[in-house]
Parts: sequence; structure tokens; C-alpha cells
Amino acid sequence: MKKIIYSVLVLLLFAMTACTENKDIYGEGPVMAPALSVSSVKVIFGPDGGRKEIIVLSNTEDWTYETTGSWATVTREGDVLIIRAEANAVSEILTATLTVVAQQEGNAVEEHILLAQAPYNAQNLSADGTANCYIVSTGNTYRFDATVKGNGNELGDGTSGYIETCGLQIDTLKAAYADLLWESTFEFNRSSCANVIQDIPYYDNGNIYFSTGTYQGNAVIALKDGAGNILWSWHIWVCNEPIEASAANGYEFMDRNLGALNNTPGDVNNRGLLYQWGRKDPFLPSGSSYASKQNEANRQVGDGSGKWIVEGQAPLPVSTAPGNIPHSIQHPMTFFGSYTSGVYSWYMAIKNSLACNNDLWGKDENAEGRRKSIFDPCPVGYRVPPAQAFGDLNQTETEYAANWGKAESFGRYWTGGNGDFFPFSGMIFIFDGINDTGTRAYYWTTTMVPDDVYSRNLYLASGRAAIFRAGHAYGCNVRCVKE
Repeated sequence: MKKIIYSVLVLLLFAMTACTENKDIYGEGPVMAPALSVSSVKVIFGPDGGRKEIIVLSNTEDWTYETTGSWATVTREGDVLIIRAEANAVSEILTATLTVVAQQEGNAVEEHILLAQAPYNAQNLSADGTANCYIVSTGNTYRFDATVKGNGNELGDGTSGYIETCGLQIDTLKAAYADLLWESTFEFNRSSCANVIQDIPYYDNGNIYFSTGTYQGNAVIALKDGAGNILWSWHIWVCNEPIEASAANGYEFMDRNLGALNNTPGDVNNRGLLYQWGRKDPFLPSGSSYASKQNEANRQVGDGSGKWIVEGQAPLPVSTAPGNIPHSIQHPMTFFGSYTSGVYSWYMAIKNSLACNNDLWGKDENAEGRRKSIFDPCPVGYRVPPAQAFGDLNQTETEYAANWGKAESFGRYWTGGNGDFFPFSGMIFIFDGINDTGTRAYYWTTTMVPDDVYSRNLYLASGRAAIFRAGHAYGCNVRCVKE
């Protein structure tokens, strides 16, 4: 492998030097500008430390190097820099910068190499199981298993055929680095958004390591291959307030929306995140106050390499399993509309009940080990609820509304259930962006409408409460229940 890297660097260096010759104005021949190339710009150590190598090629041997920090030592052997790190004895991620400088004829060029080492005692978020969402608190360092898709349920893709086509395990041979796609609070505040995740996440030996900052909020971290393609991504829910559960209809409901920081009536932090049915990755609700009743999208995110694409993006024109699932996994920040009018599905480009009735979030009451799918967005120990968790579906809309308190503080209390508050967080409409903020709420269930291409959805407004049907391409809240 080193020979391959070396050959590539030699060719690159030759091309660089060929393009940087400058003719001396006095006719004394060309002056060679310095050229420099390194085999990697990022070196990651596990908690136990070790030895790594960086190949350096330059058209001048007069190149030097220096490093910040004292936890890593660097020595040179010819055109190779050898980096060594002892076991990390502190409870935080260590970082440093290795700078290589080449000089010639008074000109200089440099390369910066990021060095990082995982902490010895990073809290293992996957100790009790894997999921697409992990709950953490501010000011701590964590790691999670980045080799498993979702909860790792081998039967957990419904009838989509995704596992058969793409596998259940993440290909660690392709895994190259972790990347922060986005981080955000629920308010339009750039400074606070940029302090949800501290520094950048790191991938090492099948684990992703990251540290949280000083602000609560949400983020998504992806694992990428060497070309920058996303292999999988995870929602990081930074919430300091303990999350509890209470009973209704035989289910234990989470005390707030998925992604919310609280369940305080009238507080924008109670909104949580919005999801297209069957997808694991979240989208942001409006960041405007409830009183303003504005539908302004919150794209004021902090650091991150991703780009939001929320309106008017059609999915691929596919009509067979696994549909657009691989495409959606590679584009977790793209909100897909429907391919053609009247389909209302991001998953398929055809209006076919057999193809779209696919149990992407798991069946209502399936066989043991089948309830939660690998696409379920809820954290470890929770899942998206079935429709029956909200009560008897045979009730009329008027009778069902009687189970809910009157609209107040931009939401309604579930008086006939567990008594919790359900805020009017609005919805992301197909092609139209966020709507109904402060006036309506929409909550997904796992339940499909028989012989149709829709799923059951809890709908709440000032004078109505019912279980309706909704197209999969809409973005709605999730109130998780315990598995």
C-alpha cells in the first residue's frame, strides 16, 4: 500500500513542479518553486496510542516540520515522518497540528496535518444497544459503534429489501473518517449553534468519538468513505434534562418530542425534529417564536460540512426495492418530495400499495425482534409508536377530540391519555417547506393504511384531534414509546 501511495505522490509532485517553473528574467534558467505533498492530512490514534507514518515528498530536501502540543512525538526518517503517541491518560480528545514546510529560493509552501487521539474513558453510547439516535449531555466525551446500521436487527428493514441489497453491517474497509454534517439549536443563534458539538468527531477502529460543547441542541454525525460518500449517519441529541416516560393505552410514551429539549408549553425548544415517514434522519422545524406564527425555516446551523436541500427535490425515478433508501442514506440533509403528482412518497416513484406498504419503521406488533427497524429514528430502548398507542381507531373524530384538552399555549394536552402536552410544531410540506407552526401538529405512527400508499398520522389542531392518513413525503414529529 505504501508503494502505491508513494507512486501517486511522485506523479503528483512531478505535475506540481512542472507547473511551477518560472523563467528568470535575466535568462539564467528556470527557478524551481517549492512543491510539497503528504500522504494524509489527518492522523487518528485510539486511546492506547501507537505508531503512524506520513510520507512527505518535495522537490527540495530542505523541508522542515513542527507540531503543536506535547502528547505526540514526531521524528523523521528520510521522506517519512513517524508519529508516536502514548496511551491517553485524560478524559478528553487530544488534538495537535503537524505542519510541514518546504522552502526554496526564498519561497515557501506548507501542509497542515491534523493529529487526534481518542480519550481512554469516553462513555460508550452503544453499551446497551445501537440506534440511529443517541442522547447525550453537554460537556462530555462519547463514543459509539459505527459498524452497525441502526439497531442491527437482521429482520429490520420491513419488506424494503434494503438489507438483502446493501447489507446490515457498515463496510469498515471503506470507512475513512467521521464528519459533522450539522449542529443546531432551535433558535436563530449562530454562536450557540456552533457550540453543540465541540471540535470535530473522529473515527477509529470501528468507533466514532466526539465531545459535546456548552449548548444543548441536535446534530448529525456521518461516517464517510475516502471519496466523501456517506456510509451511514447518526442523530446526536444533546439534552441535559432527564427524559422520562409515562403510560397510556399500554405503552410508555417519551415525555417530549424526539429531539426536543423540554416539553414546556410555548417554548420553541419543545418542538423536536421532523421526519419523513420511514427515514432515520431528522429535519429542523421553524426557529421562530410561537407567538409570531412564522414558518421561517431554521437553517442557522453551526459548524458542519452538510448543505440543506429542503424544497422541490425529487427522489430518483425508481419503482423497485430498495427504492430510494440508499440514495436517502447518502443524502440525509435532502428532503425529498414526490417524483410525480399524487404519489406523495419519497421511497417509490409509483403509486403502488404493494411497493409502498413496506413497514420501513417496523410492523405494529410483529414477531419477537421485528418491532423496531434499522431505519427507526428513536434512541436505544424506544421506537416509533403504532397508531393504536393513541387509542381506539374506531372512534369518530368528535369522540377522539374529547380525549384531548382545548388548545392552549400552542398545543394540546392528552387528557384521555398520559396527560402530556403535544405542541403545535407544524409540518414540512412537499415542495412548500414548513407550514402550520403554532396552529397544528402531526405525529407519525408505524401503521400503514391497508391497500394504500399512506401511513397513519395523529393530527391535532385547535378544534380537531384524529388519526388521519398522510403521505410518506411529509415531515412530521415523532413521540417515541418504549420497546
